Amino acid sequence: MVSVMREGGGIPVDAERAAKAKAPARLRLIAPVAAEVDTHAAIADALDTLLLPGTMWTTLPIGHVQLNGQQAARLARIGTHRGWFDILLIHAGSPYGLEIKREGAPLSRDRLVATRGGGRRVVAGQSTVFPLLLAAGCKIACVSSVEAALAALAEWGIPLRRWR
Repeated sequence: MVSVMREGGGIPVDAERAAKAKAPARLRLIAPVAAEVDTHAAIADALDTLLLPGTMWTTLPIGHVQLNGQQAARLARIGTHRGWFDILLIHAGSPYGLEIKREGAPLSRDRLVATRGGGRRVVAGQSTVFPLLLAAGCKIACVSSVEAALAALAEWGIPLRRWR
């Protein structure tokens, strides 16, 4: 490489450019983010272990399995609705829902889908369904960890075994 000297100066032009160039970006370590299904499984294990008798729960697996069109149509035909939360809990006669999302992930939105007959219909997303569930008396929390799920249960007054 040829360095060009400025008249009357002792710094080569290439060295001057290098001094003005930005320093390379510093690397940042970022904690890995667990897949939603792994977080879901960990919350399920915690519920099995920590919930006291008198509270029932189940996972609503609709969004966790890949369905072909025929299977999805069959579920819709028997009344399966989209846009619900991941885990349903019943305690003291009241319904509670846990929606498991990766940190910062938004609720699903309404979308337009093609029908078998060539028409189009709107499939409601969580951003539409959750307010309806809240209005019907269900309490819902969006969580991204076991700790957040247990904190929601504590806030709702759902008793747990001591775990700390």
